[in-house]
Amino acid sequence: MKKLSLLLLLIYLYKNAFSQKPIASGVVIYKVKIHPKVTAIDHAKQIRFPEFQKKINRLLENVQYTLKFNDHESLFTADVSMSLEGEDGFTQLAQALAKSDQVYYVNTQQKKLLVQQYFLGENFLISQSTSDLKWTLIDESKNIGEFTCYKAITQKPKSGPIEKNREYLTYTAWYCPSIPVSFGPFEFHSLPGLIIALSIGNHTYQATQVLLKRAYIHLTKPSKGTTITQKNLTL
Repeated sequence: MKKLSLLLLLIYLYKNAFSQKPIASGVVIYKVKIHPKVTAIDHAKQIRFPEFQKKINRLLENVQYTLKFNDHESLFTADVSMSLEGEDGFTQLAQALAKSDQVYYVNTQQKKLLVQQYFLGENFLISQSTSDLKWTLIDESKNIGEFTCYKAITQKPKSGPIEKNREYLTYTAWYCPSIPVSFGPFEFHSLPGLIIALSIGNHTYQATQVLLKRAYIHLTKPSKGTTITQKNLTL
């Protein structure tokens, strides 16, 4: 009886000590969906668009995104598995919409962003500083799966050579404070919790699996392609 009590005590102490260890790393799987935007001008096309959207979203079911992170780095990649016959044009369009040829690496300690991208038949490694995203935290919450998430929005200028009168895109994130990780899809970071869902225009990237680890994982930053700055790429 004493041996059993001692064993139960050791198991309790081990579990308690493990649960108090901070999250050191993790892996998050995201899926994407495209939602229609139908304006008065597009009203005549409204009947045909749902079928087009359904076909694209059906192809996008073959795309998943993986976010790996540790305490100061994140790596975001797309995994495409498409072998649908007779829909080559739609497959290529879905791959383009999914940004399947891009790899994003963020290092918050070095304030560095690397984007590996295939462009005009050549691989490029776009190097730039991480932007200080000015998030606006909104007092609005909702449950996404098992996670209670809170809303935040930010804006970024559209890429291009002309800075005067540049248009801005609005990004909406739903982050989970109970997972104290500041990363999310693509280069988005610095929120007080893991980004569970991110909306960019009519694209929504939503986490379907979250695996948190107590052990540290090392990330390998992308290195394939000619190194170039974002400014030179858009000239």
